[in-house]
Amino acid sequence: MKFCPQCGKPLQEAHIDGRERKLCPDPECSYVFWNNPIPVTAAVVEWDGGVVLVRSKGWPRRFFGIVAGFLEAGETPEEGILREVYEELGLRGRIVDFLGHYAFAEKNQTITAFHVRAEGVMVPGDEIAEVKVLPPEKVKPWDAGTGPAVKEFLRRRMGGKAVDRCVPPGEQLVLAVYVQDVEKSCRFFTDFGFLVSRRDGPFVELRWEDSLLFLVERPDAEAPKAPVGNIRVMVPDVEAVYQKARELGYPIVTPLGDRYYGLKDFVVAGPDGIHLRFASHLGRK
Repeated sequence: MKFCPQCGKPLQEAHIDGRERKLCPDPECSYVFWNNPIPVTAAVVEWDGGVVLVRSKGWPRRFFGIVAGFLEAGETPEEGILREVYEELGLRGRIVDFLGHYAFAEKNQTITAFHVRAEGVMVPGDEIAEVKVLPPEKVKPWDAGTGPAVKEFLRRRMGGKAVDRCVPPGEQLVLAVYVQDVEKSCRFFTDFGFLVSRRDGPFVELRWEDSLLFLVERPDAEAPKAPVGNIRVMVPDVEAVYQKARELGYPIVTPLGDRYYGLKDFVVAGPDGIHLRFASHLGRK
């Protein structure tokens, strides 16, 4: 870009926020060309037992990549990649795992990559010149762009660490706590910010961000004589939560302090032998 898109004056080089950027010299305009990276969403797509590689129209004949595309307005990366899989391959996909975020400086892009498993009859879109499906062990990652995402997929797959998620991560390993008084126990957790997302008689489903906690009322269950354990909850400001616990009058089992494992935390006693341990990373609020 050579000219200001707002007033038309020639842009000049200026040192702003530690980088050389293009700036409009007119003080009444002061436009800055920030040249922010473009968000791209991408996926290693598994279909019919293999990894799908695509060659877009205009690419060299031996150049293949994974499904990728620019985000549209209002889309999340997850929504965007499932749309791209359908547009480029005609397949319905589901996200199996998140592979990572990657910078692609050569094209001024930032890439969010997923592992997607697709089903259906493949019908390549108008932008696709050629498609090939290879066994994972025959896929060779490249260095730039989406290559690191392919490398991460292969590392997990070949190392036996690939996760086939049938539900979102926060809904997979869920602790169900047997409680004597579900109302009392529910009040304890909601006092600290847990939300009730479902209530069905003696059953309560609590949510903290994307994670779930179940409470199941068992009046015949004996209260444990010693604590059973604690649930760690990461918060941005543990000191504020500690002050709240003291104001509410709940017993503090372990006072607030800096720990050798890099956290500042404290433990507050729950009514059923399950305590809460709130924590923040040291040096952060």
